[in-house]
Amino acid sequence: EGFADHHPYREAEVMALRARAGAAGAELATPEKDMVRIPPAQRDGLLVLPVEARFAPPDALRDFIGRRLDG
Repeated sequence: EGFADHHPYREAEVMALRARAGAAGAELATPEKDMVRIPPAQRDGLLVLPVEARFAPPDALRDFIGRRLDG
C-alpha cells in the first residue's frame, strides 16, 4: 500500500499502518517532512527520519539554476 506525496493521513490509516508494522516486528517510520501530515494523536512512537538534500559537486545546484536563468 502506498500513499501519494503530501497525503494527509487519517487517524484510521495510521492505526492500520501501526498494526501492520507491529505484526511484522517493524517500527513505523516517516520522513520528518511528513510528520505534520500525521494527526497529532498518532505521532507518539513514530520513528522520524531526517531528510537532507546534497548536491555533488556542491556547486551543482547553483550552476544548474544559473544556466537556466542565463537562458
